[in-house]
Amino acid sequence: MKLFEATRWGNRTDGADGPDTNYLVCALDHLGAESLVTAHEPALDAISELGVCGVEVEAPVILRGPYLEHKLERGTFFTLWSRESPSGHGAELWVPHPRCRDGEATCHYLDGQLAARSGWQAGRQHGPCHKWYATGQLMHSGEYRRGQRTGIHDWWYPDGGRASHYQYRADGVAYQTWNLDGTLASEGNETWPSR
Repeated sequence: MKLFEATRWGNRTDGADGPDTNYLVCALDHLGAESLVTAHEPALDAISELGVCGVEVEAPVILRGPYLEHKLERGTFFTLWSRESPSGHGAELWVPHPRCRDGEATCHYLDGQLAARSGWQAGRQHGPCHKWYATGQLMHSGEYRRGQRTGIHDWWYPDGGRASHYQYRADGVAYQTWNLDGTLASEGNETWPSR
């Protein structure tokens, strides 16, 4: 299966630069993605292939959507977050990540629920970054400086349980990860070569 983003542009009817409505889809090809999404969004403007779908599915599926994006460049990129699934098999979650040249970029679900917010400076991520599930549960909280992770980055599961904790420093990172049942899965301390 491949990963696709299906988009209805926000400027398609009135010429204004409005937010785009998007769906993140796993399908065999563009046609499969289109047929799945048009049941919910009949007027699509673009379907972009993003790569290989990291989630094992037996049939085409909408992974996320509909959601609205603001201040994004065409070809939005996605963060891949790997986590344990309830069945014990690994699962991967693709998270739309808003971006802009300077300022704050946001991404919303169609119902208005905030999906992500991040700061940017000179085209690089800079400042606080937060992501939420469609339920409003916080998914990720962290900080960036000139495109690099810094300080504490925390991730949570959809039920609110802690998934991981990373403490970034100039020479490396200390981390802990937890299983869905709250048990510690791994911990470590990595030192990186100086640049």
